[in-house]
Amino acid sequence: GQGSAVQRAKGIANAGDQITYVFSVTNTGNTTLSGVTITDPLTTVSGGPIATLAPGATDNTTFTAVYTLSQTDVD
Repeated sequence: GQGSAVQRAKGIANAGDQITYVFSVTNTGNTTLSGVTITDPLTTVSGGPIATLAPGATDNTTFTAVYTLSQTDVD
């Protein structure tokens, strides 16, 4: 990003900074799911699909994404 190291340490976001996401997927139903995928309209999601996800199970390692902040996001 455009900001100095001091600004970033204070939590100031700048256009061009990247945010890395890790998605947590939980099956709240009572049927095992198969071929689970995630899409996000703002970024490309990496990973998956989850072959099967049992009822009550959570997967928080399969899907990740990186979003680059735009000037509009910062304003």
